[in-house]
Amino acid sequence: MRRGPRAAGRSWPALHIRALTLQSCWRLDEALELLRQLTIAAAGIRKSTLELPVSSGLTLGGLTSDAGGASELGQIHALPLERNLGPLENDRNGEKRLRVGYVSGDFCDHAASHFVLAILEQHDPSGFEVFCYSSTEKLDETTARLRRHTHQWRDIRWMRDGDAAAAIRADAIDILVDLSGHTRANRLKVFAQRAAPVQVTYLGYPRQRELSTMDYRITDALTDPPGKSERGYCETLLRMPHSMWCFQRPWACQSRADCPP
Repeated sequence: MRRGPRAAGRSWPALHIRALTLQSCWRLDEALELLRQLTIAAAGIRKSTLELPVSSGLTLGGLTSDAGGASELGQIHALPLERNLGPLENDRNGEKRLRVGYVSGDFCDHAASHFVLAILEQHDPSGFEVFCYSSTEKLDETTARLRRHTHQWRDIRWMRDGDAAAAIRADAIDILVDLSGHTRANRLKVFAQRAAPVQVTYLGYPRQRELSTMDYRITDALTDPPGKSERGYCETLLRMPHSMWCFQRPWACQSRADCPP
């Protein structure tokens, strides 16, 4: 393993693979340090910074400044994009239906879908128009089930981040919700370009996103205790009254008796 980086020289993809290998061996301090180096030296390598492994506990908390401000990730990826932002021209008519957009790489047979479907089913069509922006790689029956509860479905898998942000702006989305965080197939660079006037993060990642263009984080008092959590976030915390973990029972369960305990 130690010969790899020397042979690779400045091959950032090779170093990224080494970081993942270190992570799989639970050498987390070494993996995090290598990812930090990649974040700084190879900002153009998306996977080394925007898809840090979550399952190992290797979170962006290690990259966050002590002052609670923007992290190295935000400084490198978000600020250059923010400088080029144009004005949003959304209709501010208070009588119109709000357009809500959901962005995810997990619109498929994934645990997150049990949470998302419950939300989509409960939208009042008289007040909300629902758009989903999917970077999901594996499309399945769950994808189709989710799609039936939307007004518009956009497949953005192959779109560049700038083009995806422009498409969302063209749809005049009022509230854009990130459901992936730093997990696989995320589109955080779309949010860094202020694709909607209100941008919210929820569900997919348990820590802050370090993007100043992310306005709110949906959470609760247990996940983020009031008075103790605010300092660690760039976003304003919106606490659900009971729990943020509201999900639907597995779709195969026809009744409570059919479901596992």
